[in-house]
Amino acid sequence: MTKEFKKLGLTLYEETMSSGLRVFVVPKDNVNNIYATLTSNYGSVDTKFKIDGKLVTSPDGIAHFLEHKMFEQKDGIDPFTIFDQNGANANANTSNYRTSYLFAGPSHFKENLNMLLDFVFEPYFTDENVEKEKGIIIQEIKMGNDEIGRVGYNKTLENSFVKNPIRVKVIGSVESVSNTTKEDLDICYKAFYQPSNMFLVVTGNVNPKEVFNIVRENEKNKSFEKHDVEKIKYEEPDKVAKIKDTINMNLSIPKVYYSYKLNISNIDLEKRFIMKYLTIYFDALYGSVSDFEEEIEKEKICDDGVEFMISKTDTHYLVTFMAECKNTNKLIKTIDKYIGHDITLNDFNRKKKVILASNIFMSDNIYSINNKITNDILDNNEVITDIYEENESLKYEDLLNLIKKLDFKNTCEVVIK
Repeated sequence: MTKEFKKLGLTLYEETMSSGLRVFVVPKDNVNNIYATLTSNYGSVDTKFKIDGKLVTSPDGIAHFLEHKMFEQKDGIDPFTIFDQNGANANANTSNYRTSYLFAGPSHFKENLNMLLDFVFEPYFTDENVEKEKGIIIQEIKMGNDEIGRVGYNKTLENSFVKNPIRVKVIGSVESVSNTTKEDLDICYKAFYQPSNMFLVVTGNVNPKEVFNIVRENEKNKSFEKHDVEKIKYEEPDKVAKIKDTINMNLSIPKVYYSYKLNISNIDLEKRFIMKYLTIYFDALYGSVSDFEEEIEKEKICDDGVEFMISKTDTHYLVTFMAECKNTNKLIKTIDKYIGHDITLNDFNRKKKVILASNIFMSDNIYSINNKITNDILDNNEVITDIYEENESLKYEDLLNLIKKLDFKNTCEVVIK
């Protein structure tokens, strides 16, 4: 199957293997590199699920633990060494909603792709190597406890959400990691590393037919188990778990995290449109040329401005402002002063042009293309190829109607002093 990215000069090639693995390829002849990601629709929030009708509750942080263990092979081969010898950079990462394994390199593509497929689909867990890994991950947890940004954001999620496991750190805790067993890893691997729950994305100077042939040949030597898996949904309340919190750490200027928890479950828009409109709205209302930015500079509330990010669940989006600020109370009052106000049509059109320009930039970057496809599959189960036209169709009136339907009363404040 092929699809054209309209107005972006890209072609998407897609094929589903006999195993159920979906493979997506976007060739770019004008680059001298190839980027491949193999992703499981499995992240830190998936600690409770049903497999073949049986309810399983796994330890917090197990998706990240599993990511670590995938690189250990029965024959003792280190995948990182192989990738390095082949001139490729390899890595892996776990988030709330996905686990991805990846490599990037201009040569030895067949060898690198086979290595990626082999180590991910041929796990090697023993009681001994699981115990050994615990110490490495616990050390990573302790190092993270000294990172101000990570501590502040993790505490914001923990205090903002009541039931949804996005409130739990991706890496887990010392206790949860210590209690993880080989059997826990086995059952989570069986549930979420089925090829039908995974997909491969390749972007760069590559032939799509070659990619599909390599994957087909690789799968001939493998057998895959099939299991029925059902993820658990959570009834998340609108109110936050804790409105205010203070953390003491070693820093000279306080850092504030201030969030609005927004229920989007009854909004009559597709979620990707909600995210687009919220991004435009908050960027226009609080961005670098806004009245808000002018006020905090004039009143000397913040020296380096304010950033924001949006975290999402099935039912709620969390908009979090982050800033270094001596007068955190005054900053929060100023943020609240502007929330819910309309933005102008000129501001809307200006931010819309920024999005359209970013689409053009994305189309010329193999990493951005790959990431866009990955996010589309996770969010929509398909690749949105008319993204430029979709963004052109965004309407000012739809944004205003969305903002009117949102309740900005549920807030969470975390200050690191």
